[in-house]
Amino acid sequence: MSRPDHATLEAAVADAREALARPPAERRRRLSMFAAYASRLVIVTRQRPGEHPLAAEGRELRARLLEAFEQDLDAQRTEHAAAIEGHRRRNAAWLRGGG
Repeated sequence: MSRPDHATLEAAVADAREALARPPAERRRRLSMFAAYASRLVIVTRQRPGEHPLAAEGRELRARLLEAFEQDLDAQRTEHAAAIEGHRRRNAAWLRGGG
């Protein structure tokens, strides 16, 4: 037996609140958690007549989760780009005979 939509929504909103209030320290876990909880809130992406009272909060939480995900992903890309550039400089110095 599956849970009714409102129970699923209530659980998804509660989990999203928790994820944003206390995100994991490790970036990989944070990215995974933000994406998973935003995905669970896809059920509220469109406003419907007579929708559950938590639907509007669910949309807002989904937007915040996606924003947090993108910010973490951008930070990860920046770190990786800096690391790659550092390796390139060391390799170039080594190839010139300065290593």
